[in-house]
Amino acid sequence: AKGKEEWQRAARFHHPFSCLMFDVDNFKSINDTLGHAIGDEVLKAIAKILEKLLRKTDYVGRIGGEEFLLLAPETDRLQAITLAERIRIGIQNAEIPGIIDRKITVSIGIAGLHRETSIEQMIQHADQALYAAKESGRNRSILYQECKEQASSESARQAAVKLQPALQYSSM
Repeated sequence: AKGKEEWQRAARFHHPFSCLMFDVDNFKSINDTLGHAIGDEVLKAIAKILEKLLRKTDYVGRIGGEEFLLLAPETDRLQAITLAERIRIGIQNAEIPGIIDRKITVSIGIAGLHRETSIEQMIQHADQALYAAKESGRNRSILYQECKEQASSESARQAAVKLQPALQYSSM
């Protein structure tokens, strides 16, 4: 409820607002090979990292399994990219009890308030960017971008909107 209020305020007064959706890469493999207790340690370690990196005005929560949602009021797209990279690198460099043979990584989808008509639409855009990050190799952050393109000369007045993962960041 508070996150929705923040989004409404940002939309009304044209303030920056960003949404990040991220998920632990190959988490099922961690649970399957190292056990659920280690998987739980990974989630606890991520929570501690987020606690250190985020502001008191940010809202973060686990929305299922190994997936997290972060709402960042007063955060524009470029600041959101910087934040996403701090989170991604912080998790990648973390020493987590029980994890010795691999690095824990996350993929992050970012959406900055642009033309969304609801917080649900913004979350959907962040989810689409997260999917693009997973599909393009994992361990990266991708910003959801809208772009207009001419479909044909007949429909020159109508623009098609598509997902454009134009900005992509990774350590690879």
